[in-house]
Amino acid sequence: MNALSLLEDKFNDLPKRAQSEALAFIDSLAKKYKSISSGKAKKKSNNDLFEFNWEGALSHHKKKFTAVELQHKATEWRSI
Repeated sequence: MNALSLLEDKFNDLPKRAQSEALAFIDSLAKKYKSISSGKAKKKSNNDLFEFNWEGALSHHKKKFTAVELQHKATEWRSI
């Protein structure tokens, strides 16, 4: 028995409501993998895991605070 026949048999054994759910699931899988194969979903490399877009964001405070004081303040902000 080939995969399509097996799938058809299993699908036909489901109640109508479950058949609708199965079709919706298949549609969502098709959409997901279509976007992956078309390059829309970019796989992150190890270099993409760490972003430093925050770097320098507190530089306007460097005349008022030391780096250590800013670290303590950042810790305080995270605990709020």
